[in-house]
Amino acid sequence: MTDSSAPSPPKEAPALCIDSSGLCVGKRGVEIDSGKSGNFAAALSLASRLETGDGSASIPLLSIEAESFAYLVKEYDGNTVVLKVPTVVAPDTSQGKQSEGDQGGGSA
Repeated sequence: MTDSSAPSPPKEAPALCIDSSGLCVGKRGVEIDSGKSGNFAAALSLASRLETGDGSASIPLLSIEAESFAYLVKEYDGNTVVLKVPTVVAPDTSQGKQSEGDQGGGSA
């Protein structure tokens, strides 16, 4: 008997790795257009110029949100990393499937 309420393993998030010149140096998945690498790097550069209020220099986490997904953009050691993550939970397709022990039981 399997537990149909158990979460399915997460999928790998589509990702880009962008160098300091705004060029894509690595990519995972097809859901992010690597031709937009310079745009992501420029947006993060502009966001990092915003004042934090306490005078400290910090590297922001930039979130660009759409209806069903978000781009998370962050700099690590001079490289910009972009992840595309869902903002809505996808319907669980395993709920329609029942194990043989669960079928036919219950109410009359």
